[in-house]
Amino acid sequence: MALTGTNYDTTPINNRVAFTAAMGAVATATSTSLTVPVPSTAQTGPISVSTVNGKATSTQEFYVAPPGVVATDVQYTGRITVDGPTVVASIPTANKTGVMVFDGTAGQRVSIGFSAVTVTQFSANVYRPDEVSLLLTAPTLNTSGGSIDLGVLPMAGTYTIFLDPVSTYTGNITVTVSTELTGTITPGGAAVPITINRVGQNARYTFTGTAGQTISLGVTPVTITTVNISILKPDGSTLVAPTSFGTSGGAIDSQVLPISGTYAILVDPSLSYTGNVTLTLYNTPDVTGTITIDGATVTPSLTVPGQRARYTFSGTAGQWVNLGLTAVTISSSTVSLLKPDGTTLVSTSITTSGGSLDPTTSLPTTGIYTIVVDPVGLATGNTTLTSRRR
Repeated sequence: MALTGTNYDTTPINNRVAFTAAMGAVATATSTSLTVPVPSTAQTGPISVSTVNGKATSTQEFYVAPPGVVATDVQYTGRITVDGPTVVASIPTANKTGVMVFDGTAGQRVSIGFSAVTVTQFSANVYRPDEVSLLLTAPTLNTSGGSIDLGVLPMAGTYTIFLDPVSTYTGNITVTVSTELTGTITPGGAAVPITINRVGQNARYTFTGTAGQTISLGVTPVTITTVNISILKPDGSTLVAPTSFGTSGGAIDSQVLPISGTYAILVDPSLSYTGNVTLTLYNTPDVTGTITIDGATVTPSLTVPGQRARYTFSGTAGQWVNLGLTAVTISSSTVSLLKPDGTTLVSTSITTSGGSLDPTTSLPTTGIYTIVVDPVGLATGNTTLTSRRR
């Protein structure tokens, strides 16, 4: 490539040209021009030239095309800053691509958001500073936008976002690069409001839990059109898989923590949605007890979202039982009868009108059966249970 400037040394070997960390061997030199073959290890960034008289760095960046991409096919090049302003990549010509770079630090948790997309369909990949793809598969996105969660960046340096319109599609893509919002939440403590106003940004809120502790999570109010919320165990594995919530909010049912340590609640808006969500982490266990066939009624009181009632009874193979639900103040709940092995024998939906749970078959085995009352969403309240032989 040709570099123009002033005060170059006319002896080629006396000019040191650096493509970031890679050195280029100058082929020809005049006082105002250098010709330098691009080294195979060149990286994206400014080019610097050093002579005995001093050092100068280019004001424009040199961009390296991702592996397998022809440099002349790259129409858009640009730089974006993590947690900085959005940048619009414009690709107005068919069969062309775009390259956008950002500087990352090892250990950063970064996500990329795509919004205001006019390209009908495009793929997006992300490359590490050493040109290795961060993604197993490059996702294909459309005018609805979307996001890519990069997780923890493995090294410091310049990362490359490669934008590749499908077929002959053209247009603009607005890109946002963000670190996670972080904070803490306390089981049984105050509600925590979270505002996510950057497309593609996630939130990670941690809490300290103890093995055997029971928690549930209330999600409201929500202005994000659709948001996925999950809970991770201290080792990073999943305790609760991503659960989708709309603007009506809802709850994650009670969970018994398997080990002591620091847990994380992840909030991940879908597509290019942004907005607010409030999390309340409850420290209230399920209501449990026993109920006797043809015995007294029981009235569990469920006081926090996500809390359930679990009542057990001894059943005999061949018995026919009926479960009545009266004096119900829970707006909507699912009531299930579980077999001794934990699988569902029968399930039904109940409102404040009450109702009954009537298995269509007799009890299949002898053992301990469980009645589960599971309020829908944020519902709480009471219900009276009666178990009778049929």
